Amino acid sequence: MIVTKISFANYDCFGRGKETNYKITEKSKIGPILLSVEVTPSTIKENNNEESDLSESSISTLSRIEYDNNSINELNIIINDDDCSDTFFRGVCDQLEQDGIIFTTSKNSEDVNMDNSTVITLDQQYSSGENTLVFAPYDNSRIGNSDSLAVAMKTSFEKNGFKISGLSCSQTGYVQDENGNVRCEVPTDTEKEIDTNNDTSFVTIAFGTHNVNVETVARSIEEGLARQKYYLDNEDDKVDLVYRANGDEEINMVADYFGTNPYDLKKYNRISSSTLGDSQAIINPQVEKIDSFSRDCDVVINNVRNKVMQ
Repeated sequence: MIVTKISFANYDCFGRGKETNYKITEKSKIGPILLSVEVTPSTIKENNNEESDLSESSISTLSRIEYDNNSINELNIIINDDDCSDTFFRGVCDQLEQDGIIFTTSKNSEDVNMDNSTVITLDQQYSSGENTLVFAPYDNSRIGNSDSLAVAMKTSFEKNGFKISGLSCSQTGYVQDENGNVRCEVPTDTEKEIDTNNDTSFVTIAFGTHNVNVETVARSIEEGLARQKYYLDNEDDKVDLVYRANGDEEINMVADYFGTNPYDLKKYNRISSSTLGDSQAIINPQVEKIDSFSRDCDVVINNVRNKVMQ
């Protein structure tokens, strides 16, 4: 089994400092390039239902993503507090600041409707138990890069030991619509506040009520942001990555939407039925071929602190 590594190299304005290894892995380098390269074969376990235990990143050839924190900060980050304890939220933000991440904060999704921004919402009240939930967009027609952000965060938190219950495209709630109907699947509070016609990218991460280490949360966020940055810089071909299914859709319809076949779609998403549930999150099988979302990929963030922050 390969154990991944995150290295945070902290330097002052004179270039002094040292690199601290968070976890360690084996990797190889090919050629005089910034990114080391590793070929990892795909691992697929088939059962009688033809379902797969395919890793979402198992066939990636990239073993290293490296950025400095100034590049990460180009994402215009907003950290949003949605029902977190003050101690938890402040602890995560303190660690992000210590690691050189520049961001603004928001509470209850106020002031998150900003163009060209990346909103990370943290929640401790929506779920309970050991699993962590990662929410992708409810509205399939949104612009922006929220799909890739959700997949990047899912990969990073899973790699750092969090139990992720797949991706979700909606919260469960009871809201009466304009026709008097009660809906049980609704967008996250953050998504409700962001206009559909701006390019804000957003994700909600719900931790439940169990204790989590704020340093690990912060550095999982940083790694997710680095993966998102690499995807946008090098791999974004404008293909939809996550689709919220309707209750009347079938597998072949969503497979056509992604440009794939029903067998690969079912295998990758571990689906045994030919029909889909309302608001079920379906991930494009092409995700497994995208380096940014490989759990076997190291992420290195060089924390260069500027003397003057703009």
